[in-house]
Amino acid sequence: MARFTRLRLCSFRTFSSIQISLGDRMLIFGPNGSGKSSLLDALRFLSELPTPGGLTGAVQRRGGRFLRSLHTPATGDVKLEIEAVLDGEPWGYSLAFTLDRQGLPRVRAEAVRHGRRRLLRRPEADDRREPLRLTQTHLEQASTAASLSPLVDALRSVRSWSPHQPQGVLTRSVLATPKRLREARMRRVLDLARTVFPRLDRISLDHDELGLPQLVLRIDQGRSATLHPESLLSSGTLRLLSLLWEATDGVGPLLLDDPEQGLHPEVVGRLLS
Repeated sequence: MARFTRLRLCSFRTFSSIQISLGDRMLIFGPNGSGKSSLLDALRFLSELPTPGGLTGAVQRRGGRFLRSLHTPATGDVKLEIEAVLDGEPWGYSLAFTLDRQGLPRVRAEAVRHGRRRLLRRPEADDRREPLRLTQTHLEQASTAASLSPLVDALRSVRSWSPHQPQGVLTRSVLATPKRLREARMRRVLDLARTVFPRLDRISLDHDELGLPQLVLRIDQGRSATLHPESLLSSGTLRLLSLLWEATDGVGPLLLDDPEQGLHPEVVGRLLS
C-alpha cells in the first residue's frame, strides 16, 4: 500500500505556500476557506496526472487559470511536491507548471527521485527540441513512464469518497468486486458496522421481487430477526455502509470530504475511536 509522507504546494488554489507532513490517518478541520478542500484536491490532482490528457484535463476540470492562488503573482508557477514510501523505499515527485492566458498548462520543471537516485529531471533535451512535449507530464506518457511504475501506481491508487452518493452506487461497487474479495470485505464491513449497530447480524447481497440486486441487513431481535432491504434504509445508514465499504478496500489512500455529513455525532465518535 502507498504511504504518502509529505506534501508541498505553491500557488495552488487557496495556498500561496504550504508544506505538511502526512500520516497514516489524518483529520483536517478548520473554518470555511481555510484550505481543507484544497489539500484534498492537491492529492486528487496528482492522482489524475498518470492518465491520458492528465495535466491538461486536471487543470481544465478546475477552471484553468482559476487554479492558481490569488495570493501569488499572476505569472507565477504552480508547484506540487509529494513524498512517499513505496515498498519500504523513499520516492519523491515534483511538478511546476505555468498557465497561459487561456488557462492551459505548460511544464516548467518535473522531477522524480527514488532514494538517492534521480530518475527524471525535466526539461530534457527532447523537450527543448519538441516544445509541445511540455504540455504533458512524463507520468502521462505511457511509453516512457514504465520505469516509474511504483510511483505511477501509487498516485493512481488515491481514491475519493463523498457522502453525496446516488442511490445504488454502493450495490454496484459491491457487485463489481470479485466474489472472494467481496465476501472478505463484507465481513470487515459487518465487524465495523457493529460498533454502531450492535444487533446487526448479517449483511447480504440479495435480489428483490424484480430480480434486481440489493443489500439486505439482518437485525437480531432476540427471539427473531428482521430484514431491512437497501431500498428502506435511511440515507444516513447508506452513507455509513458506503463509507465503510470504501474504507475496507485497502488498495491506496482514501480521501474523505466532509464524511460526517448525515451521520450522528455519536456515530462519528465511535468510528474515530
